Formats: sequence, C-alpha cells, structure tokens
Amino acid sequence: MRRSRGLPRLRRSHLLLSRRPGRCRSPDRRGQGGEGGGGARLRHRPEPGRRRGTGRGRHRARHRDGAHGGHAIRGRPAAQSAPAGLQAADRRRRARDRDRVRRDPGGRRPARSQGRGRASHRADRGRDSQRDRPGLRGAGAAAAHDRPARLVRPARVTERAFATPTTLEDALAALEGDPHAAVVAGGTDLVVADRSGKRALPERIVAIHRVPGLDSMEEDGDGLRLGALVTHARIDGSPEIQARYRALADAAALVGSPATRHAGTIGGNVVNASPAIETGSPLLVFEAEIELQRVGGRRTVRYSDFVRGPGLTDCRPDELLTAVRLPGLPSGRSGSAYLRLEYRQAMEIAIVGAAALLVLDSTGRCTDARLALTAVAPTCIRAPEAEARLRGRIIDEAALADAAEASASAAKPIDDVRASADYRRAMTVVIARRALETAWRRALESTA
Repeated sequence: MRRSRGLPRLRRSHLLLSRRPGRCRSPDRRGQGGEGGGGARLRHRPEPGRRRGTGRGRHRARHRDGAHGGHAIRGRPAAQSAPAGLQAADRRRRARDRDRVRRDPGGRRPARSQGRGRASHRADRGRDSQRDRPGLRGAGAAAAHDRPARLVRPARVTERAFATPTTLEDALAALEGDPHAAVVAGGTDLVVADRSGKRALPERIVAIHRVPGLDSMEEDGDGLRLGALVTHARIDGSPEIQARYRALADAAALVGSPATRHAGTIGGNVVNASPAIETGSPLLVFEAEIELQRVGGRRTVRYSDFVRGPGLTDCRPDELLTAVRLPGLPSGRSGSAYLRLEYRQAMEIAIVGAAALLVLDSTGRCTDARLALTAVAPTCIRAPEAEARLRGRIIDEAALADAAEASASAAKPIDDVRASADYRRAMTVVIARRALETAWRRALESTA
C-alpha cells in the first residue's frame, strides 16, 4: 500500500471501520473487517446434472462470502435428494392437522427483525390452498345470458308391486292380469338399465326365479332344450354344449363378469334383444327356436324371427319365454366358434362379433356353412353371400379369406361412441375370418 510523502504511516487499528457483530465467529470474508468490501462474491457452482442428486458443496472448509448481516441472517435448510418423478401439482396440498407440532428449522430467531416469515399459528391462518372438505356456497346471481335450468329427472318410485310365483301357472296368470308387468330372472339387464337411467323399472315386477322346471337342461330328440333360467355359467360349463354347440359356450364365457354369468340367464339375455348380444350370433348359426307360453296356449318362434330390433321382440305382454331349443346338427364333421373384438378382456360388449359353423364330409368338402355377425346391424344377422362361397367347396385358407371378404357386404354398421361405421366394417372381415378358421380347425379335429 503506497502512501503520500510527508504523511505519517497509519496502522490498521487507527482506522474507524465498522465491524459486524461476529457472535463469537469469524467474519464472512477472509481478511475483511467491514461490510461491502473485498470484491465481488463468489458464484455458486452450476446446478447438478439431471437425476444426479443435490450438489456436494465445497470440497474443503474455508471462509466464504456471505450475505450482508453475517451470521445473524437465518439461512435456508439444505436441499434433500429426491427420486426423479412427476412434478407435484402447484398449490394443491391438502389441509394439514392444525394441532400437530410443526418443525421450523432455523426459525428460532428472526432475520433482520422481519419475523419468522410464516403465517400465525392459528386456526384461520389460511396457509394451504385447498380445504379438506370444501364447504357449500350459495349460488350467485345468474347472468342475463345464463342457460336456463334443465329438467331434473323425477324422483324414482320406490314402491313396486313385486310378485314371486312358485308355479308356471301362477306366473302366466300374473302376466295375463297386468300387461304392463315386467318379468325378471337374474336382473342383470333390467336393474342395470334402471340404475343407468336408460329404462325405469316398471311398477309391477314378476320374479320367476322360484318357478320349478325353468332351469332345466335336457335332451330334446336330436337337439337340446335350455330352460329360460339356465345361467351363462352353466352353459359354459356344460360338456354337452362344449362338444356339440361350442360357439354358444364361447359366447356364454364372454358375458359380463363371473358374477353376471352366474346370475344372468339365457332367457333374459334373449328377451333383452341387444344388437351386441353375445349369444345372438351362435343362436342364429344353430337355427335356435324360442318357446313362448301364455294362459291357454304355447307357440314356437325361430330366433331369427323373434328379435325385431334393439330391445324389440315378438314376445307378447301376456307371454313368457320358457325355453330355448337347439336343433340337432347336420351329419358330418362339424365345428363352430364365436369370437369378438373388444377393447378389454372382461366386462365388455362386442365391437364386432362373428359366429361360424362349418360341416365337412370325409374329403374335407364343406356340406354346410353358416356365418352370423354381431353389433354391425340393428340385430344379429346372417351373411348369406359368405356362406354361399363355402358350400360345396374344399376348405382351405384361400376359401376362408374369400368368404370373410364377402361378409362385409352383409354388415350395416353405424357410428357410435364405441366405434365408427368404417372401423366396424373393416373389422368384420378380420373377425369373420378368425371365426371361420377356428370353426374349420375344430371340424377337422372332430369325429362324425
């Protein structure tokens, strides 16, 4: 340090420099006794790389530059390493327990008398952004252009007339006395429709689950007769159906959940008449018949004529579906299959479905072919052009592909929330070919 000539030398102790209260610690900067001197602060190291954790800090201990005020300034707590993940939602914390003891690291004394920097510890401090249970607020004044209030769904009628006949005669009499009564068996369609708001429960319900004989499964000549109360689980587990009517077993195994299959019945499934019904296409290829009874009469209707549209059947108000009859199969080696396209493996209905039945002679020539489609028309439909291309022909991969291409001409799909018409039409060819290939393979494995 240079001094002017003629001036005495001043010692450092003679200089009137302000000193910070050290609180028994060394100053913030090495060799500096006053505030603000000694040059610029040292910059901190760059932030650590992605997913490398917090920085390790300085590699050895020595004096560092600090904020004005020295050690009287309360510092922030050290950062903690955290695994990489999604960023938390901004200011969406849940309300905390106001009575618990809260930790306040470094907050035992204020920094430059500005307080603790936190809200007061009282019940209405308003710290967090979201209440644990938001309270109810009154509706504000409606704007001049506000949308008018919509009609509210009327309250459900909880009082119903519920009849549980124990004989078939009592059940038919209950239907004859009230044409607006609804029959319920498993209730998997009727109750679900009411809960979803699609169709309200009728004021009078006739439960037939106690009527004896409606849950029977028995031989009927060369065919099989299924009572209206036979569940999908019994159909899927029946060795007789697995051996002769495999497509129906395939469809029954896909209906709803295990609980639905053990409660839902074949009779209720048929009367519900959904365009995406799983058992519809198998019943078409097997040319099933529907038995209907009323007081003083009985009639049989082909399944193809029984379903007239979505939710519409040929069942009269005073009639009860008592059985589904499966005729015997044509002679020869036969195989059948039902496949569907769905977005999930369970609890789903078909986007597109197809059931196929092939009958072969000893040379592998097709003597009969039947193909039915699901969810591509108002009802399950047959594909006559595809069937005609297989009859009398030696079955191979080319023949099956040709018939599958022809099946698209029978499809009349629509756009809905589950799929577009173009997508359904394109997938019809794919699902039809898979069903035909599976039926062909099973026919080759079977014995006449």
